[in-house]
Amino acid sequence: MKASLTPFRKLPKALIVILMLSFLVYLYGIDWGLPSVTGWTADELTPSIVLKGVERSFSNGWRYKYPPFHFYVLTVLYSPLLILDLLNFVDVHSLPIQTLLFCIGRFLNVILAVSILIIVYFCGKEIYEKRAAVFAALITALIMPFTYYSKMINLDIPYLFWFIVSLFFYIRILKHHRYKDYLLFSAMAVVAVCTKDQAYGLYILTPIVLVINHHLYLKHKNPSISLKESLLDRKITHSLLLGVALFAILQNLLFNLEGFLGRIELITEGQASIHPRFGNKLFEHLDMLVQSFMHLKFSLGLPLFIVCILGLLRSLWQLDQLYLLWYLWIPVLSYYLFFITVVLYNDVRYLLSSCIVLAFFGGKFLADFLKPSHSFFKTKIILVTAILTYSFFYALTVNVLMHSDSRYYVENWMEQNIDKKALVFGASDVKFLPRLKPFNSILDTELTLDVLQHYHPDYIIVSKAFDGRRFEPDTKEYEFFSKLENQELDYTLVLQYQSNPSLNLFNREKVEYTKVRQRYIQSNFDKINPEIKIYKRTD
Repeated sequence: MKASLTPFRKLPKALIVILMLSFLVYLYGIDWGLPSVTGWTADELTPSIVLKGVERSFSNGWRYKYPPFHFYVLTVLYSPLLILDLLNFVDVHSLPIQTLLFCIGRFLNVILAVSILIIVYFCGKEIYEKRAAVFAALITALIMPFTYYSKMINLDIPYLFWFIVSLFFYIRILKHHRYKDYLLFSAMAVVAVCTKDQAYGLYILTPIVLVINHHLYLKHKNPSISLKESLLDRKITHSLLLGVALFAILQNLLFNLEGFLGRIELITEGQASIHPRFGNKLFEHLDMLVQSFMHLKFSLGLPLFIVCILGLLRSLWQLDQLYLLWYLWIPVLSYYLFFITVVLYNDVRYLLSSCIVLAFFGGKFLADFLKPSHSFFKTKIILVTAILTYSFFYALTVNVLMHSDSRYYVENWMEQNIDKKALVFGASDVKFLPRLKPFNSILDTELTLDVLQHYHPDYIIVSKAFDGRRFEPDTKEYEFFSKLENQELDYTLVLQYQSNPSLNLFNREKVEYTKVRQRYIQSNFDKINPEIKIYKRTD
C-alpha cells in the first residue's frame, strides 16, 4: 500500500495547489437546479434513468442511448440508498433522495475531473520535465468547459478520464513496449468506449500506430522478424483478446444482447441519433474544421489558445526531443476522422480531448518561456500571470452564471405573483424552465396552437434555450412561438428576465467569421442562465 502511494506523495507543491483550487472551483455550483428529479443539464445521466436500468438489472432488452459502464459505477455508489429503499427506510423516488443521488453522481465527476489533472501531469512527466507537466495540468484545469462538465452527471468527464488513463499507457508503450502497458491500454480503451460510444473514434488509428511501432521495435532487436510474427506476439494477441472479452462483459452481451443491438440502432437510426449540422461536401468539411478551431479558442479562451498554438509551432523545431508529444495527435486525429466527420456534427464538448492535447504543447511552451536564465524573466512572469489570471476568471464565468441563473429569480417572482391555482403551461423542455412543481403546471412536448387552445392556460413560460429558433418556419411549432412573441394571441408579456452578472468573460451568442456565413458556438452553455419570458392570458 505504501509503495502504491509513493508517486502521489511526490507530487509537486504547485500541482497540489492546482488540484485543491480546481476541486473548489469544480465543486462550486454542484447544486445547480436542485432540488429536482430532472435537473437543468442537457443529457445528464439523472438518477431516475439509472434506477430504470437497476430495476431491469441492465439486462433483458434494457437499453439507453449511452453504454452501461458508468451506470454500473453509479449503481455501486447508490447501493446504500438502494438497500435502504428495499428495507422501506427511504423512498429512492422521493425528491429528497433523488436530490441526494444527484449530488452523489455529480461529486463523482468532480473527483474524476481532478483525477484527470493528475494523470495529465503523469503523462507530461513521461514526455518531458516536471515543470512542463505541471503547466500542462494547469492549462487543462483552466479549460472552461471542464468547469461545467466536472459537476454535472454528463458522461464527458468520465469517458475523458478513462481516455487520459489509456493515453498514459499509450505513451509508456511507445517508450518501453512493456507487456503490462499493452494490456492496461487495451483495458482502459475498452472502458472509455463502454462509458461513451463516441470514444471509439479515439481508438481506430491508435492501435494501428502501436502495432507498427511494436513491429519496428522488434525488428530493431531482430532484423529478420516478419510483420506476421510481430502481430502474433503475445503483447498484441493478449491485448486484443482482453479487449474483446472486456467489451463483451461490460456491455453485458451475454444477458442483454438484444438491448445492445437496440441501443446501436437507437444511436444510428433512432431518436438518439445525431442529426448532422454540416453537409458531406469538401467546402462544408472545411467549414466544420473552421468551426472546430472556433470551439477550441472558445474552450481555452483566446490567451491560452495562443499559448498552446505557439507551443505547437515551437515544438516543430524540437521534433527529435518531443516526438512523443506529437504522437498524442494520433488519437485526436483518429477521433476527428472517424467520429466528427462521420456524424458531421460539432460541439464544444466533442473537442475536449483536443483541448487536453493542446494543453501538453502549451505546458511545454510556458515551461521554456519562464526559464529564469532567459532574459526579461520578470516581465515574462508578469505576462504569464496576467494570462493565467484572465483564464481563471474566464473558466470561473461558468460558476458565476450558474450561481446567478435567471430561473432562481423567476421562481421567486412566480411565488409572489402567480396564484397556486392558476394553470401554468411550460412551453419548453422541462430542463430549460424554472422548477414548476409548486404550481398547477403542465408540460406538453407538442407546442402548437391546437394544444394551447386545448389547455387554455393562465400563464405560458418560454425559455430562450428552447424557443421558436429550434423549428423550421413552416412548422406548427414555429407558428406557435412566432404568434406568442408577436402577441397575436390572447397573452401579454408580463416578465422577461435574464441575469447580467458583472463577471461574464465569454460570449455564448452568435460569432460571425465571414461576411457570408454566420456560426454559433455549439454548446450547452446557452442553457445556463437562459432568458425566461412569462405570458399572461389577457381575457
